[in-house]
Amino acid sequence: RDGGKEAGAHFPSQGRVPRSPAAVAVYLFGQMRTFNRTICSLRRHLIMPLLSDGYRVHIFAAVEEDNTVADAQLLHTLPQTVVHLRIFNKSAVPIPQQCFELLTKGWSKGVLRA
Repeated sequence: RDGGKEAGAHFPSQGRVPRSPAAVAVYLFGQMRTFNRTICSLRRHLIMPLLSDGYRVHIFAAVEEDNTVADAQLLHTLPQTVVHLRIFNKSAVPIPQQCFELLTKGWSKGVLRA
C-alpha cells in the first residue's frame, strides 16, 4: 500500500480513466417450459452476482416456438441486462437424421437415461 492506496490501482482523482467493465455472455437454448419457475434462481445466482462484480451482462436466448414461448419475455425483466432473443421453429433446427432416429428409438424404448 502506498499512502492508503494499493500500488498500481487507477483512481479517477489521479486523472486516469478506469477500464470499461468486461462483458459476459449468457446463452440459453431450448424450450421455456419451466423458465417461469427458474428465472428467480437465474437472477439470484448468476445475473446479480455478475452485475455486482461490475460486469455488463448480455443474454442470448434461442428458444423454441411452442405454447410456452411467451415466457421468454421474462428475460426482459432481468435488471441491467441486454437481451438478444431469437425464437425458432423446431423444424428449422437441423438435426442429423441418424441422431434423430437414435434419439427417438432410444427414448421410446427407455434406453436413454438421465
